[in-house]
Amino acid sequence: MSKSVAKSVLTALLAAALLMPPAHAARPLTIAEGAYTFTAIDYPGAALTQAYGNNPRGDTVGVYQLPADRDSTVLPTGVQNTSGKEYHGFLLKDGKYTTIDAPNLPGKKTDYTIASAIDPDGNIVGYYASEGEPLTSARGFLLTMDGKWSTIANPVDPALGEPTMKPSPFRIAPNGTTYG
Repeated sequence: MSKSVAKSVLTALLAAALLMPPAHAARPLTIAEGAYTFTAIDYPGAALTQAYGNNPRGDTVGVYQLPADRDSTVLPTGVQNTSGKEYHGFLLKDGKYTTIDAPNLPGKKTDYTIASAIDPDGNIVGYYASEGEPLTSARGFLLTMDGKWSTIANPVDPALGEPTMKPSPFRIAPNGTTYG
């Protein structure tokens, strides 16, 4: 076989290989009909809703943001939100939304609360900050299924002389261990 014929054959084979879809792309990837259900998570009256965690029972936690021009007096009937703050944690359980707002610390008002995870028993973790404090001042929290609130202290980094934001838990394991 001459060099020019071999080069032509090689070029044709290479072109064919590039034009053929990979073996895994030979069939379209699809979701089996009926295998999944899409559920919109949209806190009533909120400008933004973000879900951050759920558990096997389908309970979902996250954060919602109120529109800048709305306050708790104009939210839909039945929505409990009286803190007047813009960002709030939430729990969606059995189709019902519940606001999660960290209690105010002595002499300080809570600026925002974010619920980031929920374990199979219904214990919720997240973080919050007090009004006027830097973002790094966020404190972690644990809200137990029976309504007990615990703050996870935010240690000061000795090198920086300011809080570290290390206690901000983003996950909670079934055994209660928090990660963040």
